[in-house]
Amino acid sequence: MDLVTLFIQLASGIGGGALMRKLLGIAGLGAIGNAVAGLIGGVLGGQILGDAFGTARLTAAMGISPGIILSEIVAAGVGGSILAAIVGVIQRRLAR
Repeated sequence: MDLVTLFIQLASGIGGGALMRKLLGIAGLGAIGNAVAGLIGGVLGGQILGDAFGTARLTAAMGISPGIILSEIVAAGVGGSILAAIVGVIQRRLAR
């Protein structure tokens, strides 16, 4: 993984976590906590889904292209939103 890919995953994870927080109204851990969950989920989602899409092999063969960037954004955004939703649900259950 190169630094460009990591930066895309971090930024997309934060965006995915923030979007999920807005859509579901999940307060969870607050803005910073959800951002951290989005960061972690973005990197994990980017790695897991990136392996499924084969973006690491494509990046090594072709370099960074718009298609690879888009797939990294989607994968990390999905990962960040899923982890932020999971953290929010757990936080709600523990608060009861």
